[in-house]
Formats: sequence, C-alpha cells, structure tokens
Amino acid sequence: MDAHNHQTCLGIPVPLSVKALAKAPPICLPSRADCETIEILENLGNQFNRPKDEIKQAQNLAAGLSDIVIILERPRDRYYHPYNVGFDEFVKTCPTLQAVDELIRFATRGARSIHTTTVLDAFSYQPDKKVTKQDQKCHEALARILKIKTPKVIIRCHRDEYKDEWLKCIEQKGEDYKLGRKEIIIAEDTTTATTVVLQTFHPSCASITDVSLRGRFWGTEM
Repeated sequence: MDAHNHQTCLGIPVPLSVKALAKAPPICLPSRADCETIEILENLGNQFNRPKDEIKQAQNLAAGLSDIVIILERPRDRYYHPYNVGFDEFVKTCPTLQAVDELIRFATRGARSIHTTTVLDAFSYQPDKKVTKQDQKCHEALARILKIKTPKVIIRCHRDEYKDEWLKCIEQKGEDYKLGRKEIIIAEDTTTATTVVLQTFHPSCASITDVSLRGRFWGTEM
C-alpha cells in the first residue's frame, strides 16, 4: 500500500478513504450524571472492599462524557495491571485500554479519546471469570449508570448475560460474538430520544488485518 495513501491505526495500514468515513461527534458537555456515576462506582467499590486505587481508576474510566458509553467485560487483575499509577500510565499498561483509546481517536478524527469517553465494565471490580453473588450488584450499578447518563450510543464489547432485568434490553442473543445493532429508549420521560446499541467484538480483535471488519467493530461500515 502506498504510504501516501494511508495512515495506521493500531499499527495496521488504513486507507485514507476509510479515514474519511470517520466523523467528529457533536459537542457534549459534562453533566450531573457524570458526577453521579463517580458516586455509584465509589459506593460499589466500597461494598466490595476494593483498594482505593482500583476504585479511582474505575472512576477515571467512567468520568468521560455521557453521549458515548463503551462497555467492556471486566478489569484485569492487579497482578497483571498496576493500579497505583497515573491514568495515562494505567491506560498504556493495558493492551485493551490502549486499543480502545486508539480506536476512539481514529473513529472521531482525533476529537475524542479514552479521557473524554465513558468506559465501563459489566463486572466492575471482578477480574475473575466466575459467577459470583456480586454479579447482580455489578449489573444493577451498570443499569443505574446507563439510566442517568442516557447515552446516544452504547458500544457493548462483551457477550455475557446480565443479572439485572432492565439490562436485558441491550443484550444481543447468541453465544458467539457477532455484530449487531438495535435502538432502545432509556429516558422514561420521552418517546423520541433513542439510544443506539452496537454489539461488537472485544477490543483485542482490533488487531486483525481485515480493515472492513475493524470498521464494523465500531459500527461504521467501511
């Protein structure tokens, strides 16, 4: 590929014609919902007796603007991922968060980053992949956050079922990862404002060489 006709994303050449499809999102200002999210995660972390640095990093990830919400599966264990560092270093030392940040920057033409986009875990403070009694509380907290943030777009990067009944509305049925799109209404006081829910792959799949698939990863046909 001619170097003058492409740029890279995650180290993979991307044609400039693909870059032209990406658009900067409308301006979104911080809201009370962003502050309430911080409180919800703090309370949840304290209930689970999590260290303060884990709570702080979860809050840092969730402190972004409310219009776009990315839902990952769960955080990494602190044995593999240091939490007692600054947020920039926290992102750099996690391949998943690095991929999320670079893909956000690419998809928004540099207008946004992981610093200004809400990133949540479906299983907050639960690094181990096993069913626990705490799953219910995790999903109840996630539901509360989505209801108060009322995002325009939810990007769901995992396939697990939710224990909270309301969250069932954003699930995409099926055991295998597959791309999907649906629209839901979150705000109970309106029948017109809809939220687009995109079912995508885990960010680790962004390293694949199929450019068109990486485009659909973020709900953009390329």
